[in-house]
Amino acid sequence: MVPKPMCSKLTDTICFCLLHTEDPVLHLFNYSNVAISKSFRNVTQYVHEWLPLIFMESACNTVGCSNDNFCINNVSINFTSEDIGKCALSIALCDERNIELSGLQNEKSINDNEAAFTRDIDDVIKSYDWIGIKAPFSSDSSTSHDTNYWIAHGTITGVKKKSLESDTIIVSFKLTARSGTVPGELSSGNSKYSIEVLKKGNVDG
Repeated sequence: MVPKPMCSKLTDTICFCLLHTEDPVLHLFNYSNVAISKSFRNVTQYVHEWLPLIFMESACNTVGCSNDNFCINNVSINFTSEDIGKCALSIALCDERNIELSGLQNEKSINDNEAAFTRDIDDVIKSYDWIGIKAPFSSDSSTSHDTNYWIAHGTITGVKKKSLESDTIIVSFKLTARSGTVPGELSSGNSKYSIEVLKKGNVDG
């Protein structure tokens, strides 16, 4: 059995995930085994059968459209469950790096409605971008020179400002089942992660 590399570390701040690059559908979404019918009883059946295929194609296209993807290092993440988490990003950092997050409401679209910022995550305008998460950690079984990496993938489920005057954006996400759980070595609140947002094109959104 030959070990398979999961990431390629070029420098201390640049580390590429090789998993979704090799098989984006498997790691960002999932392969569909639903056959497309020749006719449909209703819209629900049509969406149920076609939407997985659209997501599969979108995952493939996302990896090819790397010019719009971006990475941010040293990000704190709050995991509220095994597969759901959120992180805070500085608006100043996003402006400095010309980062645009899909699904973020601007002040014009909100019309100064403070309630738009206080709704539950399910009511927030969704961002359908994918997200990749990486974090190095040392396990008890490894030597002092070895570093393991936890790599996970998921879908961004919400992007919103904390308040109208806030300079912070809250990004919520849900991990895929294939990502597994966060290692115990990273469960402390002091852990830092590298996030990669894999942007979808306008057609995919």
